[in-house]
Amino acid sequence: MKSLLKLLFGLGALAASLALLNWRALGDALARTSAVHLLAMFAICLLSFLFLAVRWLAIIRDHTSAGPGRIITTYLYANLLNAITPANLGGDVYRFCALSKDAPLERPRILGALFKERIMGLLGFVLAFLVGWALWSWHGSTLPAAATATLHSAAAMLAGGLCAGALALWLVSVGRLPVPARLNALVGRWLEGLTAALAFRSRRGAAVLVLLSLGAVGSWAAAVVLYSNALGADLPWTVVVMITVLVELARWIPLSIQGVGVREGLFAALYAMCGAPSEIGFAVGAVSYLVCGLAMIAFGLLGLLPESGRAAR
Repeated sequence: MKSLLKLLFGLGALAASLALLNWRALGDALARTSAVHLLAMFAICLLSFLFLAVRWLAIIRDHTSAGPGRIITTYLYANLLNAITPANLGGDVYRFCALSKDAPLERPRILGALFKERIMGLLGFVLAFLVGWALWSWHGSTLPAAATATLHSAAAMLAGGLCAGALALWLVSVGRLPVPARLNALVGRWLEGLTAALAFRSRRGAAVLVLLSLGAVGSWAAAVVLYSNALGADLPWTVVVMITVLVELARWIPLSIQGVGVREGLFAALYAMCGAPSEIGFAVGAVSYLVCGLAMIAFGLLGLLPESGRAAR
């Protein structure tokens, strides 16, 4: 029932966005799309998923007895579920069940690794936004007053959240996060496993995860910037990066399946706020996420190759 409601909400949001747009202008924007643009975006999206796969392997390998091959195959299958579930929750549930099926004692650490992956993903988005904001502020590109105020406010909130999150992770890593004694008695083993998975073993390991996260977000943002420029949006690439991150953060709220309707509407609204045609913003959001979804499915289908190979033998 919840999935049906989310589907209906997404379709309603999509219909509402389309109703507010100039269809001729939207058609003109989409007409500028070429096969070269789509193929380039597809390849860049695959690169983004490769960064994510390597990051997951780096996070989970010390917390499960499963080998690298099984870890990657499980991750690839999870991408297929991510394509049809809100906030990529289906893939997380599948990975948890698949990796802990034969090793129930590893469940706390696997769950902690999944939380850690989410944290690193959020960190990648926040850092990408702040880098884009810093470069945009330094270059002095002018935007309408409302857009300028919105981006500055978002930067302040994300920077504050980053500091708070960094403090919380540091407390976890040094074992100083206060835990009530009664709670510790009830779920002590789970808390121990979670904190062990969330902690960083070394600064080098943490730096690698941050760089992989930035690589994933940067690749995805590059695909959006490429298409935005192809459609003739007169926006600095730094602004497009910030818009992309804001839409991605909004997609973390599971209002619709994969944010359908919400993401396109937000792209249209944010482009209009920044002085670009809302029709171009809608087209950028719709086509970019369509290509991303196809790349996600293609990347997930790679998980079938080992099974096909074993069947052939």
